Amino acid sequence: MMGRRNRKKRGAQTFPGVAALLFVFILALLLMLQLRRELRNSRVYSDSVEKWRPSVERCAKQEHIPLYTDCLLAIMQVESNGETDDVMQSSESLGLEPNALDSEASIAQGCAYFAMLVRSAESNYLDLQSTIQAYNFGKGYLYYVASNGGRHSRELAEQFAAEQSGGVKKQYRNPVALEANGGWRYAYGNMFYAELVNELLDMRRKEMELSIVSTLLVLLAAGESAVLAALELILPHSALSAQLL
Repeated sequence: MMGRRNRKKRGAQTFPGVAALLFVFILALLLMLQLRRELRNSRVYSDSVEKWRPSVERCAKQEHIPLYTDCLLAIMQVESNGETDDVMQSSESLGLEPNALDSEASIAQGCAYFAMLVRSAESNYLDLQSTIQAYNFGKGYLYYVASNGGRHSRELAEQFAAEQSGGVKKQYRNPVALEANGGWRYAYGNMFYAELVNELLDMRRKEMELSIVSTLLVLLAAGESAVLAALELILPHSALSAQLL
């Protein structure tokens, strides 16, 4: 009798864990399907950009901004698609002619310039979008943002570009411009620059989430103990991990 009661007790204790595990599995599967639909099997960075990841990681670390590696790769994608020698289009930030640097020098200077913008933006309590847009507009844009509310917006970028260009417009057939105004931008930098970079960063975030969810599904198939161990590594302070434990 005692053995039978113990088996029933162990079964009652196990059931909530199995139910929670099944619930997490269903949520992870639904999230994975949603992320796959949003990504539509597209890649964030081209091969010609992705091949420079080790160099960008190294230079970003040297400039003490390692967390911005993907942001720098997204900038490279927008600037050149990795298809010119001056992959970061950073020659002009040194006062040189466009495309004056080779790829390694371009990456080193691009990372150094972006790091300078990050520090300047942080010291003025500006948002990351201002920093990204300033990579295209120049450091003066940070001062402009600081004097106009402290946060980047498309409207503020458009206003800055209008002033710098004297109101001169040029055709720009990028989808973001076509949707915004029918296909034009001011003839100074690219007032849509931060949005273009952010589109890539959003795709990269979803790509990373898909990788994590896919790994979680594999662990779920391996069993409850493997999932809990993984959650302790990936989400050590999450409420979900606490509930499962």
